[in-house]
Order: sequence, then structure tokens, then C-alpha cells
Amino acid sequence: MKWHPFFGVFLIIVFGSMSFGQSTPVFEASFGYSFLRQEFNLNRHGWIASTAGNVNNWFGVKGEVGGSYTDRINSDVHSFLAGPQFTARVKHGRSGPLFPFLSGYLRYLPVSLLWVS
Repeated sequence: MKWHPFFGVFLIIVFGSMSFGQSTPVFEASFGYSFLRQEFNLNRHGWIASTAGNVNNWFGVKGEVGGSYTDRINSDVHSFLAGPQFTARVKHGRSGPLFPFLSGYLRYLPVSLLWVS
């Protein structure tokens, strides 16, 4: 019997329920993997990292950097974004939907672009 998936779900429920009692965090950070598929069967694998400082329970400032890479020469993509982040939190500071408005710089060799998301 495979109980590993059930154990994982159990841990998520137990530790997730503990987070409901927490107040709005002052600082948030994340790091992850990114996959970008472009035309002509070009796949890019990379990373993304972001930090956010919350001023109050609905407004914060967010910064984000990322990189995507492929086997082709001079085709790396790097992004540097920053801007405000609005959060619609429900009662007692629980997490809700995020609304980041980020703009910044996209570096795609051999050209660079100003990017707004």
C-alpha cells in the first residue's frame, strides 16, 4: 500500500491549519522553477525569486527576478521587476488573492526591453 501521498496531504492539512492563526507577515520570500515554452519547439528552463515587504494588511512592495535558459547561444532571458502589491485578505489576516502590478526590465540577448506586467 502506498501511503506516502496520504501522509503528504495530512502534513499539508495539519501545518496549513496552523497558519490560519498568524497575523499579516512583514516580509515574504519565494523561490521556484520556471518553464517557458516558445514557438518552434523552444523550451526554456529557469528560476524565479521574489520578495515582498508588507506595509499593512492590504498593501506591500514587491521585487522579482528571474532567468530562463536554453541550449542555444545568446538566447538567455532575465527579468527584473518591481512594484506595488495589493492583497485582499479575509478576516484575521488570512491569505487571499494577490494583485501585483510589476514593471521592470527584460534582458533578452541580443536585445533588451522595458516590460510591464
